Amino acid sequence: MNPIAPDIAPEAAEFWEATKDRRLVIQHCPTCGHQWYPRAICTGCGDQPGWVEISGRGTLHSFTTVHRSPDGRKVESLERSPRSRGDGPRSAEPSGRGAGDWLQPPYVIALVELDEGPRMLTRLVGGDPVCDASVIVDWHPLDDGRHLPVFRIEG
Repeated sequence: MNPIAPDIAPEAAEFWEATKDRRLVIQHCPTCGHQWYPRAICTGCGDQPGWVEISGRGTLHSFTTVHRSPDGRKVESLERSPRSRGDGPRSAEPSGRGAGDWLQPPYVIALVELDEGPRMLTRLVGGDPVCDASVIVDWHPLDDGRHLPVFRIEG
C-alpha cells in the first residue's frame, strides 16, 4: 500500500503536477526573490509568485526516528505480529513495500534545508541519518501518478 495521496490545494497544483515527472519545484517571487511553499501571494511583498525547478539537493538539518506506528503500536508489538514471522515484507525503504508498511516503524522524519534556501519536512529513506549530511531527493510513487518527494543520504 502506498501512502495516501494528499488532496491538491489550488495553490499547490503546479507542485503536484511536477511530481508526476519527478521534478521538485518551489515558489519564487520574481519581484523580491522570496521563496516559499505554495501560497496565493508572496509572503514577502504581496506579488504573485511563480514556480522554479530546484536541484533536489540539500542538507539534513534535523531528524527524528519514529518508533510508534500511527495506530499507537510500538516496534516490539509489531515484531511479534504474524507479519513479522515472514507473512509479509517489512522493508525500511519505500520501494518494494508491502501493504501498510509505509508508516511501520521505525522510520525517519527529517527537516531538510534545500540548497536553494527553504526547509522541507520530509521522509528520509536509506542510510543512517546524521545531521549536516548531504541529501538528495528520491521519489515514492502514489497511486494516482504523482510522486511523493522523500530524501536519502547522498553517496
